[in-house]
Amino acid sequence: MVHDHAVADSVALPFSVKCFFSASLICLSLCYWYLLSGVTVFTDVSNNISDEAGSGATRRVFYIPTRDGTLTRLGSHLQFDYETCPRSSLMVNGSRDRSENAELSTALHDDCPKVYIIGAKRGGTTSLIKYLSEHPNFTAANINSSHHALAAGETGYFSRFYYKSWAYYKEQFIGDGEVLGDSSVNNLVNCHVPGRMYKACGENMKSMKFIVLLRNPVERFQSHFRFRDHVHNGFSTRYSAKNRLSLSSFVEREIDRYYEKLLKRGLDLNGVENQLNKLQCLFIPSMNAIYEGLYLFHLDYWLCNVPAENVLILNSEEFFNQTAEIFSEVIDFIGLSPLSKKTILSIVSKNPALELEDSENLLSQTEYLQIQDIYQPFNAKLFELLQWPDSLWS
Repeated sequence: MVHDHAVADSVALPFSVKCFFSASLICLSLCYWYLLSGVTVFTDVSNNISDEAGSGATRRVFYIPTRDGTLTRLGSHLQFDYETCPRSSLMVNGSRDRSENAELSTALHDDCPKVYIIGAKRGGTTSLIKYLSEHPNFTAANINSSHHALAAGETGYFSRFYYKSWAYYKEQFIGDGEVLGDSSVNNLVNCHVPGRMYKACGENMKSMKFIVLLRNPVERFQSHFRFRDHVHNGFSTRYSAKNRLSLSSFVEREIDRYYEKLLKRGLDLNGVENQLNKLQCLFIPSMNAIYEGLYLFHLDYWLCNVPAENVLILNSEEFFNQTAEIFSEVIDFIGLSPLSKKTILSIVSKNPALELEDSENLLSQTEYLQIQDIYQPFNAKLFELLQWPDSLWS
Protein backbone atom coordinates (compact mmCIF):
# COMPACT_ATOMS: atom_id res chain seq x y z
CA MET A 1 0.00 0.00 0.00
CA VAL A 2 1.36 3.38 -1.01
CA HIS A 3 0.92 6.13 1.56
CA ASP A 4 -0.39 9.57 0.66
CA HIS A 5 2.83 11.28 1.65
CA ALA A 6 4.77 9.01 -0.69
CA VAL A 7 2.60 10.17 -3.57
CA ALA A 8 3.12 13.78 -2.54
CA ASP A 9 6.85 13.28 -2.45
CA SER A 10 6.83 11.72 -5.87
CA VAL A 11 5.26 14.86 -7.42
CA ALA A 12 7.02 17.49 -5.32
CA LEU A 13 7.37 20.83 -7.11
CA PRO A 14 10.56 22.89 -7.17
CA PHE A 15 10.74 25.50 -4.41
CA SER A 16 10.73 28.45 -6.88
CA VAL A 17 7.51 27.17 -8.49
CA LYS A 18 5.88 26.83 -5.08
CA CYS A 19 6.79 30.46 -4.30
CA PHE A 20 5.35 31.61 -7.60
CA PHE A 21 2.01 29.87 -7.00
CA SER A 22 1.87 31.13 -3.40
CA ALA A 23 2.48 34.73 -4.48
CA SER A 24 -0.13 34.41 -7.22
CA LEU A 25 -2.66 33.06 -4.75
CA ILE A 26 -2.01 36.01 -2.39
CA CYS A 27 -2.44 38.55 -5.22
CA LEU A 28 -5.68 36.92 -6.35
CA SER A 29 -6.97 36.95 -2.78
CA LEU A 30 -6.18 40.65 -2.36
CA CYS A 31 -7.86 41.55 -5.65
CA TYR A 32 -10.91 39.53 -4.66
CA TRP A 33 -11.05 41.33 -1.30
CA TYR A 34 -10.86 44.74 -3.03
CA LEU A 35 -13.71 43.82 -5.35
CA LEU A 36 -15.87 42.59 -2.48
CA SER A 37 -15.18 45.64 -0.34
CA GLY A 38 -16.04 48.05 -3.13
CA VAL A 39 -12.61 49.69 -3.11
CA THR A 40 -11.42 50.84 -6.52
CA VAL A 41 -7.72 50.69 -7.19
CA PHE A 42 -6.19 53.69 -8.95
CA THR A 43 -2.68 54.79 -9.72
CA ASP A 44 -1.59 57.11 -6.89
CA VAL A 45 -1.35 60.69 -8.09
CA SER A 46 2.08 60.92 -6.48
CA ASN A 47 3.33 58.54 -9.19
CA ASN A 48 2.89 61.41 -11.60
CA ILE A 49 5.74 63.29 -9.94
CA SER A 50 8.72 61.68 -11.63
CA ASP A 51 11.85 61.10 -9.57
CA GLU A 52 13.96 62.59 -12.32
CA ALA A 53 13.04 65.66 -14.34
CA GLY A 54 11.86 64.77 -17.80
CA SER A 55 11.64 61.01 -17.21
CA GLY A 56 7.85 61.00 -17.33
CA ALA A 57 7.83 57.19 -17.34
CA THR A 58 4.38 56.71 -15.89
CA ARG A 59 1.14 55.32 -17.21
CA ARG A 60 -1.41 58.12 -17.17
CA VAL A 61 -4.88 57.26 -15.97
CA PHE A 62 -8.09 59.26 -15.62
CA TYR A 63 -7.46 61.72 -12.81
CA ILE A 64 -8.63 60.78 -9.33
CA PRO A 65 -7.44 62.37 -6.06
CA THR A 66 -5.99 59.59 -3.92
CA ARG A 67 -4.10 61.20 -1.03
CA ASP A 68 -5.38 59.97 2.30
CA GLY A 69 -7.79 62.48 3.81
CA THR A 70 -7.52 64.93 0.92
CA LEU A 71 -10.23 67.56 0.52
CA THR A 72 -9.64 67.76 -3.24
CA ARG A 73 -12.79 66.82 -5.14
CA LEU A 74 -13.62 66.09 -8.75
CA GLY A 75 -17.01 67.43 -9.88
CA SER A 76 -18.12 64.11 -11.36
CA HIS A 77 -17.72 62.37 -8.00
CA LEU A 78 -20.21 64.64 -6.25
CA GLN A 79 -23.81 63.66 -5.59
CA PHE A 80 -25.06 66.67 -7.48
CA ASP A 81 -28.78 67.07 -8.24
CA TYR A 82 -29.08 68.35 -11.81
CA GLU A 83 -32.82 68.74 -11.38
CA THR A 84 -32.06 71.92 -9.43
CA CYS A 85 -30.34 73.56 -12.42
CA PRO A 86 -32.04 76.52 -14.12
CA ARG A 87 -33.72 75.60 -17.39
CA SER A 88 -31.40 77.99 -19.19
CA SER A 89 -28.31 76.04 -18.09
CA LEU A 90 -25.99 75.09 -20.91
CA MET A 91 -25.87 71.48 -19.77
CA VAL A 92 -22.92 70.61 -21.98
CA ASN A 93 -22.16 67.91 -19.40
CA GLY A 94 -24.81 65.68 -20.96
CA SER A 95 -26.73 64.98 -17.76
CA ARG A 96 -29.89 65.91 -19.62
CA ASP A 97 -30.64 67.81 -22.80
CA ARG A 98 -32.47 70.87 -21.49
CA SER A 99 -30.30 73.54 -23.03
CA GLU A 100 -32.12 76.52 -24.46
CA ASN A 101 -28.86 77.63 -26.05
CA ALA A 102 -28.30 74.77 -28.46
CA GLU A 103 -27.83 77.19 -31.32
CA LEU A 104 -24.60 78.36 -29.70
CA SER A 105 -22.93 74.95 -29.87
CA THR A 106 -20.90 75.89 -32.97
CA ALA A 107 -17.68 77.46 -31.72
CA LEU A 108 -16.71 80.90 -32.92
CA HIS A 109 -13.09 80.14 -32.03
CA ASP A 110 -11.14 76.91 -32.04
CA ASP A 111 -8.18 78.28 -30.05
CA CYS A 112 -9.80 78.70 -26.63
CA PRO A 113 -7.54 78.32 -23.59
CA LYS A 114 -7.74 74.89 -21.99
CA VAL A 115 -7.46 75.88 -18.31
CA TYR A 116 -9.55 78.32 -16.29
CA ILE A 117 -8.93 78.99 -12.60
CA ILE A 118 -12.28 80.67 -11.95
CA GLY A 119 -12.02 81.58 -8.26
CA ALA A 120 -12.56 82.18 -5.51
CA LYS A 121 -11.00 85.62 -5.19
CA ARG A 122 -8.36 85.70 -2.43
CA GLY A 123 -8.30 81.89 -2.37
CA GLY A 124 -4.78 81.23 -3.67
CA THR A 125 -5.56 81.56 -7.37
CA THR A 126 -2.66 83.90 -8.18
CA SER A 127 -0.15 81.58 -6.54
CA LEU A 128 -1.51 78.56 -8.42
CA ILE A 129 -1.35 80.24 -11.84
CA LYS A 130 2.20 81.42 -11.08
CA TYR A 131 3.22 77.85 -10.26
CA LEU A 132 1.65 76.58 -13.47
CA SER A 133 3.42 79.28 -15.48
CA GLU A 134 6.72 77.64 -14.49
CA HIS A 135 5.75 74.46 -16.35
CA PRO A 136 7.43 74.35 -19.78
CA ASN A 137 4.19 73.28 -21.50
CA PHE A 138 1.98 75.95 -19.91
CA THR A 139 1.41 79.59 -20.84
CA ALA A 140 -0.44 81.78 -18.35
CA ALA A 141 -2.21 85.00 -19.30
CA ASN A 142 -0.67 88.28 -18.15
CA ILE A 143 1.72 86.55 -15.79
CA ASN A 144 3.62 89.80 -15.30
CA SER A 145 0.52 91.97 -15.09
CA SER A 146 0.99 95.54 -13.87
CA HIS A 147 -2.71 96.41 -14.23
CA HIS A 148 -4.01 97.70 -10.90
CA ALA A 149 -7.24 95.70 -11.17
CA LEU A 150 -5.84 92.48 -12.67
CA ALA A 151 -3.57 90.11 -10.79
CA ALA A 152 -1.02 87.89 -12.52
CA GLY A 153 -2.79 85.36 -14.70
CA GLU A 154 -6.00 87.36 -15.08
CA THR A 155 -7.55 88.78 -18.25
CA GLY A 156 -11.06 89.58 -17.08
CA TYR A 157 -12.13 88.95 -20.67
CA PHE A 158 -15.32 86.93 -20.20
CA SER A 159 -16.35 88.97 -17.17
CA ARG A 160 -15.22 92.60 -17.50
CA PHE A 161 -13.77 93.07 -20.99
CA TYR A 162 -16.08 90.96 -23.12
CA TYR A 163 -16.70 93.95 -25.38
CA LYS A 164 -13.11 93.68 -26.62
CA SER A 165 -12.03 91.53 -29.57
CA TRP A 166 -10.91 87.91 -29.47
CA ALA A 167 -7.57 89.05 -30.90
CA TYR A 168 -7.14 91.29 -27.86
CA TYR A 169 -7.87 88.31 -25.58
CA LYS A 170 -5.35 86.03 -27.25
CA GLU A 171 -2.70 88.76 -27.06
CA GLN A 172 -2.74 88.30 -23.28
CA PHE A 173 -1.06 84.90 -23.65
CA ILE A 174 2.65 85.27 -24.31
CA GLY A 175 4.75 82.13 -24.10
CA ASP A 176 5.83 78.91 -25.75
CA GLY A 177 3.68 76.48 -23.77
CA GLU A 178 0.86 74.99 -25.84
CA VAL A 179 -1.56 74.73 -22.88
CA LEU A 180 -3.06 78.17 -22.17
CA GLY A 181 -4.42 79.16 -18.77
CA ASP A 182 -6.54 82.06 -17.50
CA SER A 183 -7.13 82.72 -13.79
CA SER A 184 -9.77 85.47 -13.94
CA VAL A 185 -11.39 85.04 -10.54
CA ASN A 186 -14.48 87.14 -11.29
CA ASN A 187 -15.61 84.27 -13.53
CA LEU A 188 -16.83 82.29 -10.52
CA VAL A 189 -19.46 84.86 -9.54
CA ASN A 190 -20.41 86.29 -12.94
CA CYS A 191 -23.57 84.56 -14.14
CA HIS A 192 -22.90 85.53 -17.77
CA VAL A 193 -19.51 83.86 -18.11
CA PRO A 194 -20.54 80.24 -18.90
CA GLY A 195 -22.83 81.44 -21.70
CA ARG A 196 -20.13 83.71 -23.12
CA MET A 197 -17.60 80.89 -23.02
CA TYR A 198 -20.04 78.58 -24.77
CA LYS A 199 -20.68 81.17 -27.45
CA ALA A 200 -16.94 81.58 -28.02
CA CYS A 201 -15.81 77.98 -27.62
CA GLY A 202 -18.92 75.82 -28.21
CA GLU A 203 -18.43 72.10 -27.70
CA ASN A 204 -14.75 72.76 -27.03
CA MET A 205 -15.88 73.47 -23.47
CA LYS A 206 -16.11 69.71 -23.04
CA SER A 207 -12.31 69.51 -23.04
CA MET A 208 -11.64 72.64 -20.99
CA LYS A 209 -10.55 72.35 -17.35
CA PHE A 210 -12.02 74.46 -14.55
CA ILE A 211 -10.36 74.81 -11.15
CA VAL A 212 -12.02 76.30 -8.06
CA LEU A 213 -10.26 77.11 -4.78
CA LEU A 214 -12.55 77.61 -1.78
CA ARG A 215 -11.30 79.44 1.30
CA ASN A 216 -13.06 79.99 4.60
CA PRO A 217 -15.50 82.69 3.38
CA VAL A 218 -15.08 84.87 6.47
CA GLU A 219 -11.30 84.85 6.07
CA ARG A 220 -11.82 85.50 2.36
CA PHE A 221 -14.06 88.48 3.20
CA GLN A 222 -11.39 89.93 5.47
CA SER A 223 -8.66 89.40 2.86
CA HIS A 224 -10.96 90.91 0.21
CA PHE A 225 -11.18 94.14 2.21
CA ARG A 226 -7.43 94.33 2.76
CA PHE A 227 -6.70 93.84 -0.92
CA ARG A 228 -9.38 96.34 -1.94
CA ASP A 229 -8.05 98.89 0.52
CA HIS A 230 -4.49 98.36 -0.68
CA VAL A 231 -5.41 98.66 -4.37
CA HIS A 232 -7.60 101.72 -3.94
CA ASN A 233 -5.11 103.46 -1.70
CA GLY A 234 -2.25 102.80 -4.08
CA PHE A 235 -3.83 103.33 -7.48
CA SER A 236 -7.21 105.00 -7.44
CA THR A 237 -7.67 108.74 -7.05
CA ARG A 238 -11.37 108.20 -6.30
CA TYR A 239 -10.46 106.64 -2.97
CA SER A 240 -8.68 109.38 -1.11
CA ALA A 241 -7.93 109.07 2.59
CA LYS A 242 -11.12 110.91 3.54
CA ASN A 243 -13.49 108.57 1.68
CA ARG A 244 -11.75 105.26 2.36
CA LEU A 245 -14.04 102.93 4.30
CA SER A 246 -12.96 101.43 7.59
CA LEU A 247 -13.34 97.67 7.91
CA SER A 248 -16.30 98.08 10.28
CA SER A 249 -18.04 100.43 7.84
CA PHE A 250 -17.30 97.99 5.00
CA VAL A 251 -18.83 95.11 6.95
CA GLU A 252 -21.97 97.12 7.71
CA ARG A 253 -22.34 98.30 4.12
CA GLU A 254 -21.82 94.87 2.51
CA ILE A 255 -24.27 93.15 4.84
CA ASP A 256 -26.90 95.87 4.31
CA ARG A 257 -26.54 95.67 0.53
CA TYR A 258 -26.75 91.89 0.62
CA TYR A 259 -30.00 91.79 2.63
CA GLU A 260 -31.47 94.64 0.60
CA LYS A 261 -30.95 92.65 -2.61
CA LEU A 262 -32.40 89.49 -1.05
CA LEU A 263 -35.55 91.35 -0.06
CA LYS A 264 -35.92 92.86 -3.53
CA ARG A 265 -35.75 89.35 -4.99
CA GLY A 266 -38.46 88.22 -2.60
CA LEU A 267 -36.31 85.66 -0.79
CA ASP A 268 -37.21 84.28 2.59
CA LEU A 269 -34.32 85.44 4.77
CA ASN A 270 -34.72 82.38 7.00
CA GLY A 271 -33.98 79.94 4.18
CA VAL A 272 -31.92 81.66 1.51
CA GLU A 273 -29.75 78.55 1.04
CA ASN A 274 -32.86 76.71 -0.21
CA GLN A 275 -33.67 79.31 -2.86
CA LEU A 276 -30.51 79.22 -4.95
CA ASN A 277 -32.41 79.81 -8.20
CA LYS A 278 -33.21 83.34 -7.00
CA LEU A 279 -29.56 84.20 -6.36
CA GLN A 280 -28.58 84.18 -10.02
CA CYS A 281 -27.03 87.51 -11.08
CA LEU A 282 -27.81 89.01 -7.68
CA PHE A 283 -24.67 91.16 -7.90
CA ILE A 284 -22.12 91.84 -10.59
CA PRO A 285 -18.55 90.81 -9.64
CA SER A 286 -16.78 92.82 -6.95
CA MET A 287 -19.99 94.59 -5.93
CA ASN A 288 -20.66 92.60 -2.76
CA ALA A 289 -18.08 90.74 -0.70
CA ILE A 290 -20.73 88.68 1.11
CA TYR A 291 -22.19 87.37 -2.15
CA GLU A 292 -18.77 86.26 -3.41
CA GLY A 293 -18.48 83.83 -0.48
CA LEU A 294 -21.74 81.99 -1.23
CA TYR A 295 -19.73 79.11 -2.67
CA LEU A 296 -22.63 76.65 -2.65
CA PHE A 297 -24.55 78.74 -5.18
CA HIS A 298 -21.58 79.62 -7.38
CA LEU A 299 -20.32 76.03 -7.53
CA ASP A 300 -23.81 74.68 -8.27
CA TYR A 301 -24.18 77.16 -11.11
CA TRP A 302 -20.92 76.09 -12.75
CA LEU A 303 -21.73 72.40 -12.35
CA CYS A 304 -24.95 73.12 -14.23
CA ASN A 305 -23.01 74.59 -17.13
CA VAL A 306 -19.76 72.67 -17.66
CA PRO A 307 -18.78 68.97 -17.67
CA ALA A 308 -18.55 67.86 -14.05
CA GLU A 309 -15.51 65.66 -14.74
CA ASN A 310 -13.68 68.80 -15.85
CA VAL A 311 -14.21 70.65 -12.55
CA LEU A 312 -11.60 70.34 -9.80
CA ILE A 313 -12.46 71.73 -6.36
CA LEU A 314 -9.60 72.53 -4.00
CA ASN A 315 -9.67 73.58 -0.37
CA SER A 316 -7.59 76.74 -0.05
CA GLU A 317 -6.40 76.01 3.48
CA GLU A 318 -5.15 72.60 2.36
CA PHE A 319 -3.47 74.27 -0.62
CA PHE A 320 -1.73 76.71 1.72
CA ASN A 321 -0.46 73.88 3.94
CA GLN A 322 0.25 71.14 1.37
CA THR A 323 1.16 73.25 -1.61
CA ALA A 324 3.51 70.83 -3.40
CA GLU A 325 1.06 67.94 -3.16
CA ILE A 326 -1.89 70.00 -4.41
CA PHE A 327 0.20 71.50 -7.21
CA SER A 328 1.13 68.01 -8.42
CA GLU A 329 -2.56 67.03 -8.40
CA VAL A 330 -3.41 70.06 -10.51
CA ILE A 331 -0.67 69.17 -13.00
CA ASP A 332 -2.16 65.71 -13.31
CA PHE A 333 -5.73 67.00 -13.62
CA ILE A 334 -4.76 69.33 -16.46
CA GLY A 335 -2.80 66.59 -18.19
CA LEU A 336 0.60 68.29 -18.16
CA SER A 337 3.76 66.20 -18.16
CA PRO A 338 5.03 65.31 -14.66
CA LEU A 339 7.69 67.40 -12.95
CA SER A 340 10.36 66.11 -10.60
CA LYS A 341 9.82 66.45 -6.87
CA LYS A 342 12.84 68.75 -6.73
CA THR A 343 11.39 70.99 -9.44
CA ILE A 344 7.98 71.21 -7.77
CA LEU A 345 9.49 72.12 -4.41
CA SER A 346 11.66 74.74 -6.10
CA ILE A 347 8.64 76.29 -7.83
CA VAL A 348 6.39 76.51 -4.79
CA SER A 349 9.17 77.83 -2.54
CA LYS A 350 9.56 80.94 -4.72
CA ASN A 351 6.06 82.19 -4.02
CA PRO A 352 4.35 80.96 -0.82
CA ALA A 353 0.68 80.21 -1.46
CA LEU A 354 -0.43 82.12 1.64
CA GLU A 355 1.28 85.46 1.86
CA LEU A 356 1.58 87.01 5.28
CA GLU A 357 -1.08 89.65 5.70
CA ASP A 358 -0.80 92.65 7.98
CA SER A 359 -2.24 92.48 11.47
CA GLU A 360 -4.30 95.61 10.87
CA ASN A 361 -7.90 95.60 9.67
CA LEU A 362 -8.90 92.46 11.55
CA LEU A 363 -12.55 91.68 12.04
CA SER A 364 -13.74 91.98 15.61
CA GLN A 365 -15.09 88.82 17.19
CA THR A 366 -18.63 90.19 16.88
CA GLU A 367 -18.15 91.02 13.18
CA TYR A 368 -16.51 87.66 12.50
CA LEU A 369 -19.40 85.75 14.06
CA GLN A 370 -21.97 87.96 12.34
CA ILE A 371 -20.55 87.12 8.90
CA GLN A 372 -20.03 83.49 9.86
CA ASP A 373 -23.72 83.20 10.75
CA ILE A 374 -24.67 84.39 7.25
CA TYR A 375 -22.51 81.70 5.65
CA GLN A 376 -23.26 78.86 8.06
CA PRO A 377 -26.35 77.38 6.31
CA PHE A 378 -24.65 77.65 2.90
CA ASN A 379 -21.48 76.05 4.25
CA ALA A 380 -23.44 73.18 5.80
CA LYS A 381 -24.92 72.28 2.42
CA LEU A 382 -21.58 72.82 0.69
CA PHE A 383 -19.86 70.42 3.11
CA GLU A 384 -22.57 67.86 2.46
CA LEU A 385 -22.03 68.16 -1.29
CA LEU A 386 -18.23 68.01 -1.06
CA GLN A 387 -18.12 65.55 1.84
CA TRP A 388 -15.99 67.94 3.85
CA PRO A 389 -15.94 67.89 7.68
CA ASP A 390 -18.72 69.97 9.24
CA SER A 391 -16.22 71.70 11.53
CA LEU A 392 -13.86 72.71 8.73
CA TRP A 393 -14.49 76.47 8.85
CA SER A 394 -15.88 76.75 12.37
